[in-house]
Amino acid sequence: TWTLSHLFPYEVILRKGKAYVGSKTLENEEGRIVDFLFENGFKDNFALLEIKPPSNALLKNHAYREPDVYPVSDELSGGVNQCLDQKDSFMRQHGQKYQSLDPKAILVIGRKTGLNTNQAKCYELYRANLKNVDLVTYDELRAKLKGLHDVITGKVKKYIS
Repeated sequence: TWTLSHLFPYEVILRKGKAYVGSKTLENEEGRIVDFLFENGFKDNFALLEIKPPSNALLKNHAYREPDVYPVSDELSGGVNQCLDQKDSFMRQHGQKYQSLDPKAILVIGRKTGLNTNQAKCYELYRANLKNVDLVTYDELRAKLKGLHDVITGKVKKYIS
């Protein structure tokens, strides 16, 4: 929980792991489950966190348009759509019961290391243009935690003021 809380720029509290976010049928089937449901420290909004394996590809290996336009992988596009569906289900099922204006959806997936220059550009363009899902890779999360560790242990002595 401590590690995952560093994905947010504000204080969060883990509300529930494997949280039901809505959309069951009348037969009590097909409910949506998010990996982690966080509530912000002011208890006036939520965040949905979906985690995919670090081995999941971010982009396909072949260019869509030669030489430098690469399509996103099925795992990434599917993960983004899953997050959007979970957010929609959460708002329909719980949006009026719990104070929630526009819950944040975060997808942790794959690694940027190993992408070539053109793939990295395509990934960043894709990520920058997503409106409702924040993408974080495992190597980015690791780098953030390493930076925090360096500050705490005194390895970083300069501060930006």
